[in-house]
Amino acid sequence: MLSPEMRWIRDGKLLYVKWMDTREVTMCSTIHRAYDGEVVHRNVRSDGVWSRRVISVPTPVKEYNKYMGGVDFSDALIKFYSVDRKTTRWYMKHFLDITVVNSFIIHKIALGNGQKPLTQKAFRVHLVKQLAAIGREQSVERPLEQPSSSSTAASATCFPIPVCKLSESPTLKCTKGRRKCVHCQRCTIFKCGSCDVPLCIVADRICFTEWHKDRATPPRCASVR
Repeated sequence: MLSPEMRWIRDGKLLYVKWMDTREVTMCSTIHRAYDGEVVHRNVRSDGVWSRRVISVPTPVKEYNKYMGGVDFSDALIKFYSVDRKTTRWYMKHFLDITVVNSFIIHKIALGNGQKPLTQKAFRVHLVKQLAAIGREQSVERPLEQPSSSSTAASATCFPIPVCKLSESPTLKCTKGRRKCVHCQRCTIFKCGSCDVPLCIVADRICFTEWHKDRATPPRCASVR
């Protein structure tokens, strides 16, 4: 070990370094040596007396401070206006933050000389408005489709009713005589009153509507037993 402030371990090309400066710093690298003799000077207070101390610096930390200023700048921009929403997939929030910040940086670079860029807050507000407007114009301009005469007639004449009438089985509450739905093959207590076709009509599956819509049924459907 090179100094009390530094610890490192290597597994093949992968180097793991732990360095204690004003706080603990850990890094991994596959291209650096652990230590090449670099040092930094720190003012350290001990027993009320300040002194200047020479501290060994791991090579990966020295190289990071030299070349990775852009990463620190990007992290700072993200912290100003982070997407404060929890997601099931954590990386979606992370990638969204990075994408927005990268877009803001490109916006500043793309402007010509003399043009004043937007602030990050103004840029984000403008971006949200643009994203919210996607699809709005198409939905407004798209003409409403007129339902066909056959489907209109079918919807007017077809209606769900219990398979078993209450008067026939008052104690079973229409569960007697359940039949298989022709659309999903599950048991149902409802059928089409006009077509006499067993069809589900529950919250998670509205087979009654789907079956009639898929077939664009005429006013009188063929009976299914």
